[in-house]
Amino acid sequence: MCAGYKEPIFAGSCSPTAPFCDFATNMCAVNMEDPIMEQHCEPKMQICTSNGYFPDVNDARVYYYCMYPGDTLPQKYTCPVDTMFDTVTHNCKRVIPFDCTGKENQYVLHPLHSAYYAFCRINGNSREIIAYRCLDDQNFVFNLETQACEYQCKKEGVFADREDCYYFYECYRRGNGFTHRRRECGGPDNFSKERGICIDHLYCYPELGW
Repeated sequence: MCAGYKEPIFAGSCSPTAPFCDFATNMCAVNMEDPIMEQHCEPKMQICTSNGYFPDVNDARVYYYCMYPGDTLPQKYTCPVDTMFDTVTHNCKRVIPFDCTGKENQYVLHPLHSAYYAFCRINGNSREIIAYRCLDDQNFVFNLETQACEYQCKKEGVFADREDCYYFYECYRRGNGFTHRRRECGGPDNFSKERGICIDHLYCYPELGW
């Protein structure tokens, strides 16, 4: 139904070939991509669940940089035509966004980087996709069964806990894969990433979350 700003100047039904109403011109519009219609349609605000880069939940070409959790004005970027945001390299390339098909109120993983995941929220007619990221997106992946970010060993050895410098991970082989133990240095000691051992040092600054 098309109407004026104050009193209706015409009331009727738009045809199937032009089903949208453009209230600026009081005419039926072909689609929501008409320039005038776009000016009056504001996209939903990106929800920043942590700092860092996030892919847009609806448009694979768009991504955001959140300065901090709860940031209401994240920086928005758009990849060139025929490219999409890659969460691995934080560059633009061909990737697939989150697929919530048949996943009502469930978590889904990003198809290329399992440290990124999203919750497909459906409440009646309201549908929303909320993106999340494991804090250490280099060494953690999201487990759909436990619904938690879990450390993943890539090889044997000892490795720094990037979120807490008083701890480290010990990775060793088990069967055809790897398993790990998270260990504490103890006392005032903290783990040296460069030396691969616990050292007595007065100050300790974790790589992430500081």
